[in-house]
Amino acid sequence: PTLLSAFVHPNNDSLTIRHGGIEDLDTAPYRIDVFSNNTEPTLPQGETVLASDVLVDSTQLQRGGVRIPYSGSAGGYLSMTLTDSRPVTSEFTNTVQLLNASESPIASYSTMNISKNHTTDWFSEEILSISNIGGSTLKLSLLENLEWISVEPNTVSLANGESTELTITFDSRTLSEDIAAHTAAIRIVSNEMNPSLAELPVEIIFDPSSSGSPELSLS
Repeated sequence: PTLLSAFVHPNNDSLTIRHGGIEDLDTAPYRIDVFSNNTEPTLPQGETVLASDVLVDSTQLQRGGVRIPYSGSAGGYLSMTLTDSRPVTSEFTNTVQLLNASESPIASYSTMNISKNHTTDWFSEEILSISNIGGSTLKLSLLENLEWISVEPNTVSLANGESTELTITFDSRTLSEDIAAHTAAIRIVSNEMNPSLAELPVEIIFDPSSSGSPELSLS
């Protein structure tokens, strides 16, 4: 598993840790230990214990973030371990800087959902623009495992004020035209304190009133 970011809440009563790469969670509670260092450490576990044996459930972990009580200030580096019910402890493979909430990156998207009509075409593209209107560097990944969608590039790193464009390609050759709408979602994993978009809904539609199949153009 990987740490993405850590932020102290404005009222200094808690901190939020964003993470990724945790798979195959069971339903039993997990325990996390959180450590801090004044400088970036070479080992995951740090010099100071910020929180120990904090119980979190799998639903929290699946959402990609945990919030724990904390009365300190921002600064230094944070690391974390996760213990399951067996018990087996996993160390997150990296450390992140502990920042103030005001320093969180914020992703802004050109669209919050995409629908493509493939009644007359097998292929289409959508240009998705992403901007960072927050404080620190925005890092995000767009994850999908569908045969009919591809995203290029699927990872983004943007400094404050920067923007980029991604190309989402839709290919309906393997989809049944007897189904009017094929829907799915592209999962978005980011280092925002409060992600502005966790999933990007996508769909391909066919007009049931139209006869015939989309034409495949050859160049």
